[in-house]
Amino acid sequence: MRKYCIDLGAKQTCIVPNYPKKDFRATVNVETWRGIHGIPINSKVAIFVSGGRMREIYGLDLLLQSWKLVERCKENVMLIIIGPAPFEWLRNYVRKLGLDSIRPMGVQNHKNIPNWINASDVCLAPRTPGFPSDWYNDKDSTKISEYAALRKPIVAAGYLPSNQYLLVDRTPEALAEGILRAFDGKVKPAEPHFWEENEDRLLKAVKYVMTKK
Repeated sequence: MRKYCIDLGAKQTCIVPNYPKKDFRATVNVETWRGIHGIPINSKVAIFVSGGRMREIYGLDLLLQSWKLVERCKENVMLIIIGPAPFEWLRNYVRKLGLDSIRPMGVQNHKNIPNWINASDVCLAPRTPGFPSDWYNDKDSTKISEYAALRKPIVAAGYLPSNQYLLVDRTPEALAEGILRAFDGKVKPAEPHFWEENEDRLLKAVKYVMTKK
């Protein structure tokens, strides 16, 4: 986006990453949260948090295809899907793929998202094959920065490279391999960053603009 603005003639740019505030944190411990929602404490849990257009933009089909491979390779796993999934399609597609460990939770109150992330072992951020990736990274994606706030390992597909996640190709095989690596502790946790880090930079940028008027 900075390059795009410079190409349009911007003389000075300021990138303000899309980070959560410091109060984005879990309020319930993992054991309690899993117990409330019937998630076995000894299971390996992956979580996928998404807004709308989960198939068109956020790689839901790719994710489910990869999860079929994960189930074949590893026992006692669970995939939690948070967001407005197309439930009729999802139910039929899960049945078609023969998946056993999918838990769609629908839209959740944002204050509980940290508890869901905290109760997971791996966080997932795929994008639909063919959807542009040139402008998307850990500083753009709310989902990735919220995963990172809880210091979770992240597997991403369809983003620019970053040291905040394991970036894999947008194929079921590559995504499944990345998930399995993360389950086995071979993907380092992300480093948390918060909105408060940006406040001084943003205020300085606004002040600069106002002095130029």
